[in-house]
Amino acid sequence: MMKLYVLIIGFVMPSGDFVGTTAIVDSCPPFDQVISFVREQVKDNQAQFWTAECSEMDFAPVFPERTI
Repeated sequence: MMKLYVLIIGFVMPSGDFVGTTAIVDSCPPFDQVISFVREQVKDNQAQFWTAECSEMDFAPVFPERTI
């Protein structure tokens, strides 16, 4: 298994559309760094709501299909 940190940030736009971004990061960023990023996105895109989550996740290797 491989452990990776996954950062997910999502925005709800005035139209009701959901816009999100996902990234593999070296470590979860401090909350104030996330807030700075979100403030820029809200200012530029006029998002109404947002959420963010950063978690360590286990990724299993993918095995090639066997032929019989």
